[in-house]
Amino acid sequence: MLLLLAALRVSRRPPLGLTSLALSKNLLGDAGAVALAHALRDHRTLQGLNLSVNAIGDRGALALADTLAGIRCFRRLVLRVRRGFRSRSRSLERQLTLA
Repeated sequence: MLLLLAALRVSRRPPLGLTSLALSKNLLGDAGAVALAHALRDHRTLQGLNLSVNAIGDRGALALADTLAGIRCFRRLVLRVRRGFRSRSRSLERQLTLA
C-alpha cells in the first residue's frame, strides 16, 4: 500500500492522468481508505474506482466521499461485496450519496 500511495503522489504531475484505479480484494480498511482518499485529492481526472471486497468502515467512507465529491469527472464506484460485508458497503454508498 505504501508503494501505491507513493506512486499516486508522483503521478499527480502532468502528463500522467489517473482515470481509473482497481483495488479490489486488498484488505483495505479505514486507515488505508483515509490514506487513499488523501492521495487521490489531486487526481482530478479520476473517473472510476473499484473498492470491491474490502473492509472500509464509516471513517474511511467519509474520507473517500469527501475526496470523490470534489472530483467533477468521477463517475463510477464499484463496491461488490461478499456476504457479511454488505452493511459496510451500504455505509460507504450512503456516505458518497450524501457528499
